[in-house]
Amino acid sequence: MSWEISAEKIKITGTSPEAELGGTNPKISIVKSGGPTVTLNNSVAGNFTAASGYAVSTITNITVNSTTIVVFSPTNSEAALCVSGAKSPFVSALHAGSGFAFSTMNGSHFVGTEIFNYMVWK
Repeated sequence: MSWEISAEKIKITGTSPEAELGGTNPKISIVKSGGPTVTLNNSVAGNFTAASGYAVSTITNITVNSTTIVVFSPTNSEAALCVSGAKSPFVSALHAGSGFAFSTMNGSHFVGTEIFNYMVWK
């Protein structure tokens, strides 16, 4: 395993997954022994507050396409409670060129104070 660290990026090689974070084109490569390598490029990050009174929030992000992977994390206690409870939010739909839908698993409504960070990988 080797590490390359600079002010712009951190690159770790010799492991699976390999990762290069920072700079202008962050990427993650997932390598399966004897299988194909999948590289996720062009990440875009943002945050959103869940829509009050709805079980689905639509997040606008024009970089989303049909193969996008969206990773999210709660940034306040209300969002953390939502993730750990019965609501258990997830990305329920990808809308190419416009964004993604973020829904509760049990159909109950968001309070409207839940704040999440997200990263879109293509």
